[in-house]
Amino acid sequence: MPSWKVHRRFGRLLGFDEKLMKDIDKMLDYPEFYGVRLGHKSLHNLTGVMAAYAQYGEKGLQYAALHIYLDNVISSRVAKILELLT
Repeated sequence: MPSWKVHRRFGRLLGFDEKLMKDIDKMLDYPEFYGVRLGHKSLHNLTGVMAAYAQYGEKGLQYAALHIYLDNVISSRVAKILELLT
């Protein structure tokens, strides 16, 4: 799965704000609920997408969906190549 650097490269190409990307990457990969850390990537699902929508609106929903899509589609080998190119 690609690093946040790769996620943000795609996000920039699509016009997403840097702060939005940083916040959503952290929210999806290291979620917290009332200060309690949840399992790593426990929001990599519809709940995470809806949480991003609730907090950031349509752009949040779109970036959260992109983040999860990239994590699920890009293999670790391709992610390493993309990391070198970014």
